Amino acid sequence: MRELRGRSVTTSAPRHMSRHGRVLSVLTMAVVVLGFNVVSIAAASTGVYWTKAITVPGLTSLVSNAVFKGAISCTSTGNCVAGGAYLDAPGAQQAFVDGEVNGVWSGAEEVAASLNVAGVASIYAVSCPSVGYCTAAGGFTDASGRAHAFAVSEMNGLWGDPVPIADESALAKGDVITIQKLSCSSVGNCNGVGAFASAANQTEQPMSFKEVNGVWSTPIVLPGLTTLNPSGIGIISMLSCPSASSCSVGGAVINLSNFQITGFLDEEVNGVWGTVFLPSGIDGPAQGNISTVDSVSCYASGDCTAGGTFTQENIVGEAYVVTEVNGVWGSVQDLPGVDGLNKDENANLSGLSCTSEGDCSATGSYDDGSQQVQAFVDTETNGIWQNAMPVPGMNPLNGDIGSLPVSISCSSPGNCTSGGDYVDDGVSETPTQAYLVNEVNGVWADVTEVPGTETLNKGDVATVTQVSCSADGACGVVGTFQDVTHTTHEFLTSSSSTSPYTIASAPRKVTAMLKAGRIVVRWSPPTNDGGTPILSYSVTSMPRSTTCSTKVATSCTFAGLKKRVHYTFQVRALNVQGTSVPSAKSNVVLANR
Repeated sequence: MRELRGRSVTTSAPRHMSRHGRVLSVLTMAVVVLGFNVVSIAAASTGVYWTKAITVPGLTSLVSNAVFKGAISCTSTGNCVAGGAYLDAPGAQQAFVDGEVNGVWSGAEEVAASLNVAGVASIYAVSCPSVGYCTAAGGFTDASGRAHAFAVSEMNGLWGDPVPIADESALAKGDVITIQKLSCSSVGNCNGVGAFASAANQTEQPMSFKEVNGVWSTPIVLPGLTTLNPSGIGIISMLSCPSASSCSVGGAVINLSNFQITGFLDEEVNGVWGTVFLPSGIDGPAQGNISTVDSVSCYASGDCTAGGTFTQENIVGEAYVVTEVNGVWGSVQDLPGVDGLNKDENANLSGLSCTSEGDCSATGSYDDGSQQVQAFVDTETNGIWQNAMPVPGMNPLNGDIGSLPVSISCSSPGNCTSGGDYVDDGVSETPTQAYLVNEVNGVWADVTEVPGTETLNKGDVATVTQVSCSADGACGVVGTFQDVTHTTHEFLTSSSSTSPYTIASAPRKVTAMLKAGRIVVRWSPPTNDGGTPILSYSVTSMPRSTTCSTKVATSCTFAGLKKRVHYTFQVRALNVQGTSVPSAKSNVVLANR
């Protein structure tokens, strides 16, 4: 299964912040979280319709408090697996998975309990090569407080036992090794990336993980990283694997002595990782230089696109892309159109998804000049990037106060979904609401708040955290919200090219009454409005088929009907999907003689 999914990192850094501060804040949070935060969504093809967001089914019986953000992977419409973490009754953090089959979620189940002696475990990543065959990976803590990586696999719809992965070296108390990103070509054959964090040295090094025929080898630090990052913190932003033996990763290292931030790329070719390298055109570590590689997407081995941000010399806060063709990387180039948006030199390309050569879509952020971070989207067609533009329709939602993109994923060229969060009160940086924006046949539609989150998000902190697209154009989304007690919960929503809305059912309880020479017809609304508001009603008399219409009221008055004729009446309801079947006939009324 080709991993073409967008970046899934919680970017909750403050919007009023310098580029250096915001990059450092986001990377530092990623270090602390160590992958516990992930999420899911699927992409669009023709018309896109979103279901109302729901909480993860089955978690209610397990959870005593907060639910941590999780991961998801969808293989086709209505077939997904999600995972994450929750706090149980004693207060321990436990890992869970939950499966959806043909549109029905089976209910969350705990995994890794047998390993998780110290009570801190989570699923960070999920990859499903086919329906009923998935691998989930994450971390757990032993009795000595050391955190180790583990994986658990699903075969034919049944989850096996969790498997601890051998450590790269002996761990001390407080040390952490974990898998944060995962790509599986088949069950038993996976590539992963994560990190080793040393409690004593306060450093972190990105690592690669490999499973072949069901056996996980000992993870290794990416070659060359100890030279680039001898005493700092390294972060993996994205893993993209077009085949079992070919992967690319992007990330950044932070030098803790001077807080210089340097982006890097690395590639696995024929199963062997090369030495990490800097994108061509970006200077290496030096005073004032800041660069990141925030997203990588590969549609074939040796054919990838990466992006991020860089600051050096007189160039400040530029969003860039860099492309690899036939195994050769070119030089970085500014993403067209961002300069015109970026009034305060604070731009970043944070997510990419590429489905064929020269066909990618991207999302990122810029500073609009009033110290507000705003989200943009852009599309590459046949190797040419259009001018980036603000997410369409965002202003009516946030009043230009701020928005932050988190994830993007495409099912085919020009058919993508991006998500994140926006500020909606115009006074402070909260509350935040979760948004989705769809690209259909190369055209970005207006953004929308995730349906259903307005009801769930009583604590006014919601976001989309991952988008995952299956090839058939189906969509699955994971995000988080807070309830009225400010406890965090996970939500799921999905999309389809088939509308979930229907024509309304027929109006009910239709009655007719002679009053002052006129006939007044009354009725009750349909029991099912089809999922969209009723726009109007039409009432028809029989005989003669005289019609009376009303937009809101549930009554209509007929005058001038032919005298000495017995009439009955039927009512139809209209919504955006069409007109309902007629109601049952009313009682018989004799018009005035």
